[in-house]
Amino acid sequence: MSWHPPDELRFHTRIPGGLIFLAVLAAFSAALGWSYDQGWYVVAAVIGAIVIVAWLGLPGKFSLRFYPDRIEHRPSGRHVPYDEITELRLSDRAIIDANTAQQAPYFVIGHSRGCFRLPHHSSVDRLQLYQWLMEKAALLANPISLPGRLNEVRAAETNDFGEKQVLATMARPISPGELPGVKAIWLFVLALFATMLVAIFTEAKKDTQAGLAVFFGFMFMVALIFSAARGGQRRALNKLRESSGLVISPRSLTMESPALKGTLRWAEVKETSIIHKRSALVSGILLKIEGGQILIGDHYRCPLTEIHRRIEAYLAHEK
Repeated sequence: MSWHPPDELRFHTRIPGGLIFLAVLAAFSAALGWSYDQGWYVVAAVIGAIVIVAWLGLPGKFSLRFYPDRIEHRPSGRHVPYDEITELRLSDRAIIDANTAQQAPYFVIGHSRGCFRLPHHSSVDRLQLYQWLMEKAALLANPISLPGRLNEVRAAETNDFGEKQVLATMARPISPGELPGVKAIWLFVLALFATMLVAIFTEAKKDTQAGLAVFFGFMFMVALIFSAARGGQRRALNKLRESSGLVISPRSLTMESPALKGTLRWAEVKETSIIHKRSALVSGILLKIEGGQILIGDHYRCPLTEIHRRIEAYLAHEK
């Protein structure tokens, strides 16, 4: 491939329009508090807390330098060799093509220590960047060993069709940034607690103090529930990936996972569709068969985009 990215890409923080609107609303509420009723100060403080938490969650200024063997992140100085890349995807987990590449908020480069979330950059075509990184990374490498009976399946399919016609992949590890965290909601709870204390020390109206206390208690419970749910999702995802793998050949797709094991012939597939959400647990390629459907989730070292391309090619040949 002749295309390659610039030696260095600089990314800057972009403040969403919704955040600017909330900041203006907070200022307007503060003005009402100064002019009419001090109770508006509490409203301004709550909205201001939301703005601050959202602003803290925005990616700051950073740059990536592309070397022949690695990526360097600045200003942290972190180096990520291309063979340590664990995933390449869009933040909304859509299949990457010329249209979807421009629609997603971020392009994600996952690695063993986290991930790089790249916003849109005027000088880089995301589809070309994806294809270039695919050539550099080892995401399509044939695994040494596969779970369950997939080693035998791979050997048989390779013997019949050749190595280039057979795609074998296994589940990737959970990267630190793969599941959305709950840090933002806890920061909001902390800011709300501070607002409640300010209302008490400034001797705001009793009903205002009571309302803030109730709201704080509600958000505290919501944060606890979100934290528990996120922990459950991580455990479920880890269990799913412990023994998952795929072998795709011109004849069939064979899957091995804790939830589903078996071989699917291409003639059995009636239709395919893409489900893309922020969570890997509910995203993937949906294969509709007679009397049911099978979801190939976004769990593998091979990007879902490449799995989809291979499936569509073999389905087209089958027809």
